[in-house]
Amino acid sequence: VCVRLRWQPRRQQAPADGRHRPPRCRPAGVDQRQPAVVRPGEKAEIETLGVVPMPGIDETTAETVSRQLVAPAVVAALAGLAEAGVSLTAKQIVKAAVAGVVGKTFVLTGTLPTLGRSEAEALIKSAGGKAGSSVSKKTDYLVAGEEAGSKLDKAKELGVTVIDEAELKRMLGG
Repeated sequence: VCVRLRWQPRRQQAPADGRHRPPRCRPAGVDQRQPAVVRPGEKAEIETLGVVPMPGIDETTAETVSRQLVAPAVVAALAGLAEAGVSLTAKQIVKAAVAGVVGKTFVLTGTLPTLGRSEAEALIKSAGGKAGSSVSKKTDYLVAGEEAGSKLDKAKELGVTVIDEAELKRMLGG
């Protein structure tokens, strides 16, 4: 049974094997086969929220999520949280995108001299790059520290550019 606001179970036929399966949910009155449409007034509200495109999220999904974020119930809940003293702003300050880093995938290996792994990944992401966990042909840069192991060998095999921490910092503008 679906208990979400304005959601109801989708009718489905009994499976051929006779086993019970929980019903799937869909928004009440919304045809799942039709793409979500943001009305002009909602679009203006979404823009005032500072919504920006995210890689890997298609327009239909983004519009659906955005439409739900401006729903009166959600707005009221967020206002109540703010009145209760809950901070609704991000603590991390996003730096401006860095030209040579935006959209590039970096993989870290070994021990970096001054940066921790999570700190280096945060710097890459804040500059518009992606931090990967394994080397592949889609990897743009391997940042190699001391005691780099099999990732370094694989990067050389695939022709991935290998850089050190100093070069990473230079690329990031620091």
